[in-house]
Amino acid sequence: MRPLRCARRVPSDALRRYVEELRIVVRGDDESCFIGLPQIQARLILSLFAGGSRRELGSPGINLLAGRTSAVYKSVATNPASVVVRFRPGCAQPFFRVPMRELVDRVVPLEDVWACEGVRLHETLAGADPDQWLQLIEAALQRRLRLLDIDPDATRAANAVIGMTHSRCERGLHTLAGELEVSGRHLRRIFNNAFGIPPKVLTRIVRFHRALREATQGETPDWSSVAAVAGYYDQAHFIAECRGMTAMTPSNFLRAWRLTSNYREPLL
Repeated sequence: MRPLRCARRVPSDALRRYVEELRIVVRGDDESCFIGLPQIQARLILSLFAGGSRRELGSPGINLLAGRTSAVYKSVATNPASVVVRFRPGCAQPFFRVPMRELVDRVVPLEDVWACEGVRLHETLAGADPDQWLQLIEAALQRRLRLLDIDPDATRAANAVIGMTHSRCERGLHTLAGELEVSGRHLRRIFNNAFGIPPKVLTRIVRFHRALREATQGETPDWSSVAAVAGYYDQAHFIAECRGMTAMTPSNFLRAWRLTSNYREPLL
């Protein structure tokens, strides 16, 4: 089998509303650790492992990951590559027909939610050339697309959250519910199904991504400025939330995160 290479596939027009990207990620020679950020985007992950003189598809196959409320750290020393499908915020649930709250902070085999279809996809990938993997996964998603039952309120909530990722304006539960013309209780139900994460926690994750994006603009960040730009009350507020989600100070987390490259998760 030819050496695996990093690759990215832009979703078709029909899928682009729901899927951000499909890619093959190959570990760099200097990478030994993966840092999973607190996350609101669901992903499908197919890990590959070094097996003797060739690369083999890992077991249990393709895994579904929904939101993640805190950072995770793991070694990738024996995990040379992964196939990744990254969904747009709040847009994965119709493909799996499972409330995202049941999947948050978990790694769930795709066969548990797609049954035989998930098993067949894994077997198809195992027998195909790596150059075909992204195309085959996209085709499987296209088949599911024809069966989607879209909740218009969830779509509006997803669009509102996407807007939040690029704005310092923090909208509380009542404000967001008013903008979407739903009750606070109904908004929480939407978030449980579409994101699996309560609105307040989701807001914290979005704000943390904004801070990390700002911190990477220069070599030595001014943490007080980073906190202000990201929308925290002050630097102490930012430090407390960073410790709560990563178990590290902002400086230590940024130092560790910068050591990752190919395996680095994109920011919102």
